[in-house]
Amino acid sequence: MSRVSVGLCLLASTFGVALFSAAPVSAAPPEVPSTEEIFGTVKDLVDIGPRRTGTPEGKAAADYVQRRLEEYGIETHQEHATSYSWAPERWGLQVQGETIDAFPSWHSFTAEPAWTGRFSTGPGGRTAEIVDVGDGAALSVARRNIRGKIALFNLRFQVPLAGLAAAADYLYDPRLTLLRDPVALKQANPYITNYNETVKQLRDGGAVGFIGVLSDYFDSNKYLNEYYRRARANMPGVWVTRTDGARIRALNQAAGGKGSATITLEGERQEAQTNTVVGILPGQSTDTIMIQSHHDSLSPGAVEDGTGTAEVIALAKAFSSLPLSERKKTLMFTTFDSHFTGYQAHDAFRQKWLRSGTAPLKIVSNVTLEHVGLQAVTRQGKLTMSTLPEPRGVFRIGSFRLKRLIERAIVDNRLERTAVLPVDNLGMPTDASFLTAKPENGIPVVSFISGPIYLYDMADTLDKVAVKELRPVAKAFTEVVDGMDDMTPLQMRRGR
Repeated sequence: MSRVSVGLCLLASTFGVALFSAAPVSAAPPEVPSTEEIFGTVKDLVDIGPRRTGTPEGKAAADYVQRRLEEYGIETHQEHATSYSWAPERWGLQVQGETIDAFPSWHSFTAEPAWTGRFSTGPGGRTAEIVDVGDGAALSVARRNIRGKIALFNLRFQVPLAGLAAAADYLYDPRLTLLRDPVALKQANPYITNYNETVKQLRDGGAVGFIGVLSDYFDSNKYLNEYYRRARANMPGVWVTRTDGARIRALNQAAGGKGSATITLEGERQEAQTNTVVGILPGQSTDTIMIQSHHDSLSPGAVEDGTGTAEVIALAKAFSSLPLSERKKTLMFTTFDSHFTGYQAHDAFRQKWLRSGTAPLKIVSNVTLEHVGLQAVTRQGKLTMSTLPEPRGVFRIGSFRLKRLIERAIVDNRLERTAVLPVDNLGMPTDASFLTAKPENGIPVVSFISGPIYLYDMADTLDKVAVKELRPVAKAFTEVVDGMDDMTPLQMRRGR
């Protein structure tokens, strides 16, 4: 049985009634802004331009978030750390003398996480023999002599939706739209890949460059990868489409498997200041619920993470309308950058607020909001959009009582195609993993995310936003925060 078939069977057998029902939420949380207002925030952020860490646009995005929070009477400040901007200036690829359309692999040519300076293959580029290592598995690389050569490998997206759905312990899909869509179930998200493992193998084997074939992608090479766990790609790298990858392989085969490639890549890596926006809405205690997203982007960043930031701002407006007497806990509204440059902003925040022992507030739970987008699948190499929302997951750490609160909010607001996933065996593939989702912290986490395939692409434009879902998502997580406000930290952490 295929992995997708297994996933379908598990979906059908595991969830049963959970597909259809949960008790309504009894609380009366504050009113959230309109769909038009939330989408207006997304448009404002996209209008700023790509919001890259260390750029004027990145700072403008942080200032915009801060200004919006202050409009609601929320006390704000910005916190800073040192990250690193990676900016390519010139790039290209030739194979056997033929020019191939290519795009720089972000953060390649970076040997050490704190390295700064110019990087360059030289004006003539770097020329070497091509070695095709396929999917880049360790055994494939070990069998080939790649020292001094340019490696050609397939970038693979490793976790299909069916695999995640089968690991869920709750799914709300009353119209069975997922079960009826095997293409969507086979679609994998673009951020859990074989990149880190392959780059390490290439580095250890002495490769002098790489050509990554976007084998699981649509017909674009504009794959703007983040700085995956600060992978030390000490060589130039470029991305090519699946079609161009096939062309390179044909040229290499015609040369008897001894074809050559020339990679040209030059630019600069500099220190960059991060800008973390922190807004504090006091409650009756210093126990604090943290609500977060990230405001930076390498692309237009409509879905990632214009939508997540807009949801944080929407919740801030909603809860600021309540009198202090109705907020038992303090609320912290936070947006970060350095998402694409190494998460140094998150590291600095964690040190100050969770590890220093001197923080003025005690963070007792976390809600992270990311990616309210329309579903897209790759069909015959083309990006095909749907009117349905991209399937989404709520990754959780915490008690059964917290799980039930999440489920009720999902059903109450009809967040169809939404799964609740325990982190125990999955890890936390969201921004929360760099902050509160650490075993030593013991902090309950509710992390909403989806993984549309266009997420790291210049195609992440306003038309990809699931506009009709913006307000229901805001309402659902307003209910979640409101319910968490009524729980003790112990009730959120464990027990029924």
